[in-house]
Amino acid sequence: MPESDYLRDLVTRFWKYRRDAFGDADYFDRPLWDIQQRPPVFKRQFRDKNVLVRLGASTEEHSAVLQALPPAERHKWFVSMRSSQALAQSVFGNLRVTKRLDCLLELRDQEGLELFPITDPEACLLEHKLDYLGETGLGRTSVDVMFANGYRTSVECKLTEDEFGTCSRPELRDDDPSYDTDFCDGKYAFQKNRTERCPLTVKGIRYWDFLPELTTWHADHDHIPCPIRRSYQIIRTLLAACVNPTPQPKPDLTNGHAVVVFDERNPAFKVSGKARAEYVAVKENLKDPSRLRECTWQQIVAAMRKDPHLGWLTDALHEKYGF
Repeated sequence: MPESDYLRDLVTRFWKYRRDAFGDADYFDRPLWDIQQRPPVFKRQFRDKNVLVRLGASTEEHSAVLQALPPAERHKWFVSMRSSQALAQSVFGNLRVTKRLDCLLELRDQEGLELFPITDPEACLLEHKLDYLGETGLGRTSVDVMFANGYRTSVECKLTEDEFGTCSRPELRDDDPSYDTDFCDGKYAFQKNRTERCPLTVKGIRYWDFLPELTTWHADHDHIPCPIRRSYQIIRTLLAACVNPTPQPKPDLTNGHAVVVFDERNPAFKVSGKARAEYVAVKENLKDPSRLRECTWQQIVAAMRKDPHLGWLTDALHEKYGF
């Protein structure tokens, strides 16, 4: 299915959901006639309504679901119905608050490996920021969903995205204040009189301290192009799970895995898609490929449907997203 068809069909569903769920309520920044231009976008003051919460939920439950993802961590496009972050909060936030994470225990990837082995709601964190990769400030890795209870599972959630996040250093403009020190031409090689092949390493960011333990990529060899330029987001999600956050962080190949969750209808994740190619490029270079696993939203919803207490949520996910 061409990507334009996928997006058109999904946007059409979003507009129908807007009409059915909200009627003429003045929650949106565009009128109904804007159907063909983009998905419905909430006014900022009504962005909470992009999160699914059970009708009739107590004040405490409602607040807990909305607070599962700290409002300060919401992305710029959280207001759009295309937001994968709002979808992640609707699913994992509700499962966490209602203590229904055990419905995911049966889920397996294509190799039969567990996807979500942790059911402790206190161990499930949304937009969890890391402090053990050498990053600082706004540049710290933030994992969409993190399960951490001895064993660690980091989750990257996608919906309509056609690729994963890439390294920003090759995109720096020559008028950027950090251009002279941080620009990279997309090769893992010495550049601009730096003493390290990667400008991030110069800043104390430790990706290349850990990657040789997890992958076939050597830190002391040139790589052209840099293997993490296009897979930057996947790599950070992997490191979140597979680096042991001790006082002296180090890779742990037995105590964590990463999961990419995506919409099975999205062409970017099919055999010839861009996101699929990025995923495969990383998995094929892992010393233990089982550290990286995949799951669809459709699998998650099918597992949730077996729990009668979650019928309202699976119905809402079908109405809004078509899962």
